[in-house]
Amino acid sequence: MADVEAQVKLVEEHVLAEVEHDLERIMATWGKSPWFDDVAWEEQWYGRDGIRAHYEELLGSFPDLEIETKARHVTDEAVILEVVVTGTHTGRWRELPALHRRTVSRV
Repeated sequence: MADVEAQVKLVEEHVLAEVEHDLERIMATWGKSPWFDDVAWEEQWYGRDGIRAHYEELLGSFPDLEIETKARHVTDEAVILEVVVTGTHTGRWRELPALHRRTVSRV
């Protein structure tokens, strides 16, 4: 059970670091050889440099990014969050020019 508790704590730290726009804390939640697969956007990032570039773009494009956890599901193998992500799109993101509108994404 200690491993599951550690996983939950790590996920919670990651979300808080995103909301606080703390790139170094975000990166500390990833392992030595991370990969990130965004199925909805059909995009992947590999390695620490790729992950960092993804978050630099995200945080730069949504300076008021907020994440509200609606539900948390924990198993021995995974921590799954259902979240609502909001923010104002003020910078280029995923080839989209800044829309200067508030966006809401339920994931």
